[in-house]
Amino acid sequence: MSASDIDFSSHARSTGTPVDAQGTLQVNCTLGTPYAIGLNAGTNASSPTAAGDNRRMADANNQYVAYGLYRDAGRQDVWGDVLGSNTLAGTGTATDQLIPVFGRVPSTNAAAGSYVDTVVATVTY
Repeated sequence: MSASDIDFSSHARSTGTPVDAQGTLQVNCTLGTPYAIGLNAGTNASSPTAAGDNRRMADANNQYVAYGLYRDAGRQDVWGDVLGSNTLAGTGTATDQLIPVFGRVPSTNAAAGSYVDTVVATVTY
């Protein structure tokens, strides 16, 4: 499995302005094998939950920017952890499958800085 970064880029500070970005997971499972993909809450989560609705990016001064990761382009279905709920189910095709991951920062009302987080994707089959 491999993954691309989700880069929310640089934005002016404002309140209530959501910023969307997208990345991908690349999985290759045996033909016909059912699988489930989950994303953990990340290294900076406010308190880890299976729903992953508490993800945060942090800067070098431990300031945070909240964000969400979603399974759908409408950003309604939150990615959860494989041990919990809100995972993505699929069936292996024996070829690379590109799985989109949709991200959203609900507000850019944060101090200037470079914010990052690390999220672990788990494929269970």
